[in-house]
Amino acid sequence: GDTIGMTQLSSETIGIAGYNAALDPTTGKVYGYYGVTGSCAWGTADYSTLQVTPIKSISYTDAMVYLACDETGQFYGIDPDLNLCKIDKLSGDVQVIGATGIPHQYIGGAMINAKDHTMIITYCTDTNGGMYEINLETGAGTHVCDFPTNTEVMNLWPGAALATEKAPVAPELTVTAPN
Repeated sequence: GDTIGMTQLSSETIGIAGYNAALDPTTGKVYGYYGVTGSCAWGTADYSTLQVTPIKSISYTDAMVYLACDETGQFYGIDPDLNLCKIDKLSGDVQVIGATGIPHQYIGGAMINAKDHTMIITYCTDTNGGMYEINLETGAGTHVCDFPTNTEVMNLWPGAALATEKAPVAPELTVTAPN
């Protein structure tokens, strides 16, 4: 029933149905979990052509709830059981590293901190939200901070450095004033 004067012209799906994705800085490719013909697959997506290239079919319930890629092109994810995993981008195979101990209920964000090679994630639940740092060697999570009530933060990106590595500190300044 058309109640507001609109007519459906097509039921064709246009676009990419992505569940969780991250950019590989070594290749410029976007890898992630995508809806492919009624199922889910680890694969790559070309957002200019809206094409997904599946690599490995998986169940939606097995897709990572957090996903990030480091500067070497290594992908890391946190699985539905909240374990940190290493993901082989070419095969989609997953190696569990360890339990994170993080809370999780709604969509959050993830990124790799290249400075100390940790994963930073944001989480949100019905009662709180915040940030954790994940040790990429062990999977252990360390609480960093809480967010204000009902705050949900997603799509983390480290941004460009404000200064080059080993840049000199601010110059010293001495001020004297006569009495």
